[in-house]
Amino acid sequence: MIREITKYIVLLTTMLLVGCGGGGGSSSSSGSGSSSSTGVFIDDVVSGLKYINGSITGYTNEKGEFEYTAGTEVEFYLGGISLGKIKPNDNQVWIQDLVGIDRTDTDNAMVLEIARLLQSVDDDPITPEIEISRATFNKFENIKTELQTEILNNSSYLDTAVFTSIPDITLISKEIAKNHLDNSIVKYIPEVKNDTIAPTLKYNKSEQEVVSHSTKYIVEGEASDNVALKQVILEINGTSNKIEIINGNYATSLPLKAGKNDYKIVAIDKNENKTEVSGSVYLGHTTAGANSHSGALKDGKLYTWGRNNYAQAGLGYTSTLSGSTEVTPHPISPIKIETSKTFVALSFNQNFSTAIDENGDLWTWGEDKSGQLGQGDEGKDTCVAATPNDCRKVIGKVNGLNDVVVVAAGYNHTVTLKKDGTVWTFGKNATGQLGNGTIINSSIPVQVIFNESDVKIVSVAASSNSSYAIDDKGRVWGWGSNSYANLGQGATGTTQSTPILVPFSNNVEIVSIAAGKDHVLALDKTGIVYGWGLNASSQVGFNGVNYKGKIGAWVDPIVSPTIIPATQNNPAMGVFANGNTSYIIRNDNKVYPWGQFGRMNPDTNKPEYPNLDEPEDMLPLLTSVKDMAVGSLYQVAVQKDGTIFTWGWSFEGSLGGGESVLNSWMYNSPIIPVFGE
Repeated sequence: MIREITKYIVLLTTMLLVGCGGGGGSSSSSGSGSSSSTGVFIDDVVSGLKYINGSITGYTNEKGEFEYTAGTEVEFYLGGISLGKIKPNDNQVWIQDLVGIDRTDTDNAMVLEIARLLQSVDDDPITPEIEISRATFNKFENIKTELQTEILNNSSYLDTAVFTSIPDITLISKEIAKNHLDNSIVKYIPEVKNDTIAPTLKYNKSEQEVVSHSTKYIVEGEASDNVALKQVILEINGTSNKIEIINGNYATSLPLKAGKNDYKIVAIDKNENKTEVSGSVYLGHTTAGANSHSGALKDGKLYTWGRNNYAQAGLGYTSTLSGSTEVTPHPISPIKIETSKTFVALSFNQNFSTAIDENGDLWTWGEDKSGQLGQGDEGKDTCVAATPNDCRKVIGKVNGLNDVVVVAAGYNHTVTLKKDGTVWTFGKNATGQLGNGTIINSSIPVQVIFNESDVKIVSVAASSNSSYAIDDKGRVWGWGSNSYANLGQGATGTTQSTPILVPFSNNVEIVSIAAGKDHVLALDKTGIVYGWGLNASSQVGFNGVNYKGKIGAWVDPIVSPTIIPATQNNPAMGVFANGNTSYIIRNDNKVYPWGQFGRMNPDTNKPEYPNLDEPEDMLPLLTSVKDMAVGSLYQVAVQKDGTIFTWGWSFEGSLGGGESVLNSWMYNSPIIPVFGE
């Protein structure tokens, strides 16, 4: 009796002092000779398992103990199921040891499956220890298998082959099994239990808010711990998702909604020490430019200004610069739109406006001759006497379209992207720009038909009579007019009523896209910009003041995606276009235009448009631009501090500068619109 008490005191002392030890099934014993030793099987302690050690056969006792001889292989069984073999090299055997991995690894698929099996047959699930009665053990006697091999060949083996034939036992989830394993690690491995050092966590984004025009936004980084990392999770928009860690690195795509998305990356070690980093991504434009009317979201409110002949300013009436047919002149300074809706993203073009609210609903107003507002054919207003039922004076909701995350207004049609990655369009369709396989206009949303299954779109753009989309693989799709090689297929030509892929090299992954009247800019993940389409004003490149009509000039149109050379060694981080104008934003947060760029001739005091051959630093005072919108001949930008600037052609209040800004005048130096209450 004294000998047995002494034996258990020695065993308990050893368990408290021994660390993790080796892990693999091929490790050798640290002992010598043929003396018998006592070990413990741990997923917490597991009693009732059968073990075979040479000539010794037994069952782990209530302390999970088994006997083994140094250097001799021990095999463990649940009924007829072999869990695995190992030569113990200390007094502990973990499931991880059977698989041959580190004992702190609780993400391994095979480890989790064996843990699920053992924890599911626990006859006393209230306590952390696993107690397997002989009756429960015997239920598995007729299942003859080497479990690890079966799991390798069939990931659902437990569900389909084991537990379907065992009555009165329910297979627990992987999450429960993992939590149990993690708790055991803290309990039985002193290095983990005594760990007070939080994980190391790095990521490649600034904590400052960034703007994205794509729902695919990748955050990458490194995560590690001095002892054992438990998990890294992403917290965003009220959800929490586990991030996979591969060799200490992670990459995760943020599930963005329209508007502001605050997120955290949280690293947690096995002893619940935490490290976190945070960031914010804004999906969508907060400024808008069109033919001559503009908009901006400021302090959660929508402001509009400029031309209002089709009620495109959203004031509920039409107006002219000098007066109104109903109330007052249209606004030459930003005016707050009184609405109960909270808008988070804008897209204006020509004479109509669109906005996404915080719930993912789409609202439209202004010209509606071709159904570009998506509100059906009924209830239209008359804004131009010669064409009745041509506009909507009141901001209205597009019915049958929810979970909108991105909107792009073309010249007479609208393209929207839903959260599920599908694309819906409405408006003019004479050249197939709606992408539904017809050339029939639609005043209600129709779904774009892709010729591949399971295409998931992450961004959309619209030009005068064409439409574009980027999928989650970084491929560009185009449809509609191809009159100026708008679709980048290598030639001008036919109308395309369903999407086709724009050809790029296999290693090119496009992350953002912008469309002018008839040209396109595409930004790849390395910062290189491609352009194609109409090039009469050098909006793609090298057909302007220094090259047009000379050797080396680029042709018009550019029929295939062509690299903008200025972005090869000085990458861009954003692309913008409208009309015949192109812009990029670089990492210095400055904007660089090319193509049609207006200025006042100091000798004649008249505007002129010396088309720029490639991106140039024409706006040195703008040094911290966060996002921008390009109108037909003017621009609206927002800086990182929230200040909004406009520049370019001032027509009927398009720049929002108030009485001090001349009509029909070119402003090359940015001005600050006067925002009233």
